Amino acid sequence: MDYVERQLGPRLWPYVECLWDLEASATVEPTVERVVPDGCMELVIHWGDRFAEVGDVSIVDELGEPTFQLQPRALVAGQRELPLFLRSTGHVGVTAARFRPGGALPFLHDRIDLFRSQTVDLEDLIGRECTDLIGKLAGAEHAPGRMDVLEEWLAGRMRPLPATHLTVDRAIALLGTGESRIHGAALAAAAGCSRRTLERRFRERVGLGPGALRRILRLQSVLLHLERRPWLSWAEIAVESGYCDQAHLVRDFRRYTGMKPTDWRGEETGMADFFVDADRLERLLLEGPSLGEVPVQGPDVIT
Repeated sequence: MDYVERQLGPRLWPYVECLWDLEASATVEPTVERVVPDGCMELVIHWGDRFAEVGDVSIVDELGEPTFQLQPRALVAGQRELPLFLRSTGHVGVTAARFRPGGALPFLHDRIDLFRSQTVDLEDLIGRECTDLIGKLAGAEHAPGRMDVLEEWLAGRMRPLPATHLTVDRAIALLGTGESRIHGAALAAAAGCSRRTLERRFRERVGLGPGALRRILRLQSVLLHLERRPWLSWAEIAVESGYCDQAHLVRDFRRYTGMKPTDWRGEETGMADFFVDADRLERLLLEGPSLGEVPVQGPDVIT
């Protein structure tokens, strides 16, 4: 399995955490991958054989098998609050952009909450342009070339955001830098707008409400502590991550991962390991939008 990431330059960096490229040979026994919600939307293009997906592996057909469905050749993965299970169907070839929380809007040009809990065919959004993009990626000889194609496409699609979106950027930055206990009116005041205004703008930009993103990032903090500080007890991890107590952590863990915390380290995965790598989680939790680099349009006054 060959997995490569690319960090982008200052124009795309505030919105795109990274580009990634994955290639893997077909296996006799395809592995089922558990993808945990992380608050990030993805743009995924299969230039190899497509993954199949299912939201609940406990729902089975008459043969007792989970009802996996093939993903589109190119797709936008919306925000989720439950785990998603993926299974390879042959030779894996994927190039993707992982957006930061709130980072997809400048490229998709639509309300992001419309993508919630969905895998959307990119062709339905951009038409023939999707076919051209897939063709260029399939024609590239190696991962750097494929990521060059996707980076150029993203740069051409990017549109400036209204200045009012800076309030959302401030809220995301607070939630992603350890302020897991701030919420409601206090978060809105820190962001510089009313609570109702923040809720509306946040959903349209991020695809989730502030509370939902806060809970997801708090769970990602747990996964980071498991990697970086494995000697901590579950009660200590709960406190460090902003939970009321260990029972609170366990409830959230089961909701977002579909398994008990004590079973987490025993699960063997492949591609999904890269999504919960400690270095990646630190970028997710510690790097927020760079307010000085976010291009905006309209009046400077934030209302």
